[in-house]
Amino acid sequence: MPVVMEWDWLTKTREWVHARLGDLGIRSTASPVVVKAWSRSCVLVFATDAGEVYFKAVPFYFAHEPKLLRYLADRLPASVPEVLAMDVERRWFLVRGCAGEPLSLCRCPDLWEAAIHTYAQLQLALSGNPEEVVALGCPHRPVEKLVEDANPLLSDSGAMMKGRYGLCFEEIAQLRSRDSQLESICRRLASYHIPSTLEHGDLHAANIFVSPAGCRFIDWSDSSISHPFFSLFAFLEHRKASPWLPDDPTLRARLCRAYLKPWVTTYGSWSRLVVAFRLSQLLAPLHTAITYYRLEQLNINDRTPFKKSVPYYLRLLLQRIGAVQHPTWAGGARSTLLVPASSLQQASPSC
Repeated sequence: MPVVMEWDWLTKTREWVHARLGDLGIRSTASPVVVKAWSRSCVLVFATDAGEVYFKAVPFYFAHEPKLLRYLADRLPASVPEVLAMDVERRWFLVRGCAGEPLSLCRCPDLWEAAIHTYAQLQLALSGNPEEVVALGCPHRPVEKLVEDANPLLSDSGAMMKGRYGLCFEEIAQLRSRDSQLESICRRLASYHIPSTLEHGDLHAANIFVSPAGCRFIDWSDSSISHPFFSLFAFLEHRKASPWLPDDPTLRARLCRAYLKPWVTTYGSWSRLVVAFRLSQLLAPLHTAITYYRLEQLNINDRTPFKKSVPYYLRLLLQRIGAVQHPTWAGGARSTLLVPASSLQQASPSC
């Protein structure tokens, strides 16, 4: 398996899962099925007499995920899968399958609004104690350090030129000339004093399960303590987001409003939050590019997804910060920044 090297790993895994299920009075009824196996994780699903149970193993660079999941399950149990067993040292964990279906299969706009609203409430609930999450090993990536964190990437021409989306020399030169502009945007965003809290890192619709009982969020491997609004970038700008989103021309604005609404009471007026949100979406591609660049630098076998992603997100960053200089700019065809500030401001905290 990609996550480990021992030839008998699958046998050991099955024995561990069966033993942990036995502790709970649950019996496996079929051989496990491999859901995914690659450099980032190995996921198996076990059919049992109590429903589907999922096993996940993660590599050393995602060692915080099982600890974070247990932390969230203790504090916000309705928001994550039910944890059945865990081996922190081996980075293994076992969870009950989520009820309902992935949000990516849902065509009801109300469910999308409810999901992102619930996620904002989760972030707010954790915003008072970010140091507890950092202590679990979750990366600390405050917006104030975003440009500093980006320096190794922006100095690495090879990483920026790799893959199908590789940047050209002119684009690289433009990015490097924008460091003062990026610093200015970071300072302005920080001035709104939105607290750093848990940022999922890969909050696309397939990582959210919805049911009549509520929403559960899965796959926290890419999580960090950072600016919370960065999460909306993956939610709305993931490469698969457009075909997943219900066909409603007003939906992006509705989703932005649903997400921002819980923040209003504590962290400022609606108009201030709208400005902070739009600033965050300028910087979010850089935050994401750094995530993939750091993964690319690790000594792992399958780095293809990472090297393709780095220039892809850097080019999107360049498009966004370049467009800021033009007064008539309205954002890219798929951008959250296409949502006019006026449409966000039509909603009040009581909407």
